[in-house]
Amino acid sequence: MLKIVIDTNVCISALLKPGHSQTILDLLTKDTFQVFYPKALLEELVDVAARPKIASKYHVTPQKLRKFVRIIQRNATKITMSNVPRVCRDPTDDPFLECARLTDCDYLVTRDPDLLDLLTHGRTKIVNPAHFLQLLGQ
Repeated sequence: MLKIVIDTNVCISALLKPGHSQTILDLLTKDTFQVFYPKALLEELVDVAARPKIASKYHVTPQKLRKFVRIIQRNATKITMSNVPRVCRDPTDDPFLECARLTDCDYLVTRDPDLLDLLTHGRTKIVNPAHFLQLLGQ
């Protein structure tokens, strides 16, 4: 089974509108792949989704956000890390890279150019949602 890390921006995109990111999160509940995430994912997801501009424009209610977080918690494995090495231009992306390294993931799925520019991290390939779905044959 494929092992992946999903970046926060993919989760935000899935929460806000239909598309490739939403398809990936839908597949999460179908055991298509095994997902790992750093603690930072849920913290950032809740922070961004609760911002008034986003919450009101996309109708993200607290109930909808809680339900979405529970889906991730039930279907993915949280990885706790103490020392996260600096690798990426944006240090907030480093926990995702370290999570992928620690769990020996096949893919890190992201929409973040800072991560996508790396192409790989160790044996982990860094791809956008559309490319990941192509790899799955979706």
